[in-house]
Amino acid sequence: MRFLSFPGIAIIFLLLILIKPDAVGQPSTGNLDSHSLFHYYDRMFRADSRLISGNFYQDLSPKSTEGHPYNGDGEWAGGSVVIRGVEFDSLQLRYDIYTNELVINTLNFNNTPLQVALNKLHITSFTLGNRKFIHFPSDDPRKSDRFCEVLSEGPATLVLMQTKSLIIPANGNSVFSYDTYSRMYLFLKGKLNVYNGKRTLVSAFPEYKVLLQNYIRTEKLKFRSGKFDSHARLVNYCNTLLSVKK
Repeated sequence: MRFLSFPGIAIIFLLLILIKPDAVGQPSTGNLDSHSLFHYYDRMFRADSRLISGNFYQDLSPKSTEGHPYNGDGEWAGGSVVIRGVEFDSLQLRYDIYTNELVINTLNFNNTPLQVALNKLHITSFTLGNRKFIHFPSDDPRKSDRFCEVLSEGPATLVLMQTKSLIIPANGNSVFSYDTYSRMYLFLKGKLNVYNGKRTLVSAFPEYKVLLQNYIRTEKLKFRSGKFDSHARLVNYCNTLLSVKK
């Protein structure tokens, strides 16, 4: 038997208030048993009901705000979510890194947009396009409920943590703006380290110093601020060396 969690019941209760009864498709008796609730839930969100366990989402940015609170360009991206070991794909998602909410875009019965923030405690990982996100690998519960992008995955895993803050207008300026803060970390042998570029790798693997430096020169890697591709390529190369070592 399938059971609804409390958050799921709360959402359905709210939906039943917002939507006319004849649109719900409820039994003629007027009572909704657990099976009918899941059937309704699946129809409502056009996805397995295990996806929906959060709250209705709304971007609360002030009207006069430059930028957006989302990861990347802020547009909806095709992606997937792994929830309690089950993968759901062909979804429209975006990640609000200001409020730390993963949002799914779907349609109501009347084909109007409906956005729901998924319960992040149930999410193992998700993708936005070809980018993968996981829970930040920290023992600090204040940080581990956030998601980070995986730039390179292997014996040495490079992740990117990004957050945003809302800058309050000052000196008569009426326009708010978002400021993005980025930091990379290297997860190695169960330990999380701040990643400061090639010197972090050389410090961790001094035996590969010459090979890493040669790779940087050969591939003409440029480590520009705000650009992470070269860092990902360097750690990918380091992972190939580590794999051969095994």
